[in-house]
Amino acid sequence: MGTTATTMAIRRDRYVTPAFRWDNKYENVGVHVPVLDDDSIITLEVSTSNHTYNYPSLDVDYATEKVLCEFDFDDADGTTIKDNVSGQIATEQGNPAYQVSGTTTKGLGKGITYDGTDDQHDIAYADKHWDITTGDFSIEVVCNLTSGSNANKTLMEQREASNGIGWSVYLGASEVLTACIEDSAGEVTAGGDADVSSSTIEHLVVTADRDGVLTTYSDGAAHGTAGDISGNTGSLKAAGIFAIGGDSDGANNVTGTLYFARVYGRCLTATEVTDKYNTFLGLNQPGWLPLLDPTDGKLAILATEGVDPCYINLSRYYNQLRGKYIRIALDTRQSSTPAALKFIWDHD
Repeated sequence: MGTTATTMAIRRDRYVTPAFRWDNKYENVGVHVPVLDDDSIITLEVSTSNHTYNYPSLDVDYATEKVLCEFDFDDADGTTIKDNVSGQIATEQGNPAYQVSGTTTKGLGKGITYDGTDDQHDIAYADKHWDITTGDFSIEVVCNLTSGSNANKTLMEQREASNGIGWSVYLGASEVLTACIEDSAGEVTAGGDADVSSSTIEHLVVTADRDGVLTTYSDGAAHGTAGDISGNTGSLKAAGIFAIGGDSDGANNVTGTLYFARVYGRCLTATEVTDKYNTFLGLNQPGWLPLLDPTDGKLAILATEGVDPCYINLSRYYNQLRGKYIRIALDTRQSSTPAALKFIWDHD
C-alpha cells in the first residue's frame, strides 16, 4: 500500500489540504486523521480538476479582473487597513474596533467594527490611484450591519462632498440597499427592496453598465428597481475623498462589521455575482463540492470534538470518486498550528 502525506495550507482563514487524485488504478483509498482541537470540524470536498480554493485575493490577477482596489479588514497589526492592489494605507477616522482577538469568521477574517458615530476609513483624492470616469464599474462589500441602526447610512462613496459628481452605495430610510451615480446629466438611483441591516453577514454588490442599468444585489440575487444610466455617459471622476463606512463628508457612518470591500473597473455579470456570493459565504465553492454522506445524505463531516487519531476508509462509501480530486477542509481554527496537522492518504 502506498501513502501520501499532506498538511494544511491556508486559504484566507480556511485551511485545506492539497488535493489528492484518486487515481483509477487505486482500488482502496483511506485517510489517517490527526488529533484535532475540540472545536474543529473537517469536511471532505471533491472536484473534477485540481485548483485552489477560490476565496478573493487568492491567485487573482488584479489587472485581468480589473480590480481597482481591495480591502480585507483583517490586517495583522490591528491599526491600519490597506489597499491590496496599490499598498495605499487608508486613513482611520474616529475609533473603529479592529477585531484582532475576536472570533475569525470562516473565510473572512475578523473584520473591523464601526460604531455608527464617526468611524470610517478613507483615502484622499490626491492619494488615490484610480478614477471611475466614463467606464463600467462594480462595488462589492461583505458586511454584518446592526439591525435597526443604519437608516440613511453610507457604506462606500466617492462624490464631490456628500452630493454631486460621483457614486455612492448606501442604505435608505428602511435600511434597503441603494446605489446612485451622478454626472453632468444628473443623478440616477437603483435598489429599494433588500433590507441588508439584519445583524447577519451579507454579500452586497452594485454593478454599473454605463450603456445600460445600475443594479443592486444582495446575497447573490438582484433586488429592487434597476436604474437606467444609459443617458449618464459623463465622467464620475470626483475630487472628494474615497470613503468606506461613511460618506465623503465623513458623516452618515454605518454601524456593524466590515469584512471585505472591492471596486472593479468593469460590470460583473449576474453569474459572477452569484458565484462570488457562494464563494464568500461558503455555500457552494465554485469547483469544489462538499461530499454528502451516502448513509444519511448529510454533509460528510469526517471528524469532530477532538477525536483521537482515526482512519477513514473512503473506499467503503465513495468508490464513485475514482479519477477525481479530493481534499480535506478544516472549517474552524485550531489553537495548534494547522500547518502541522498531517493527513496521510493510503492507496493501493
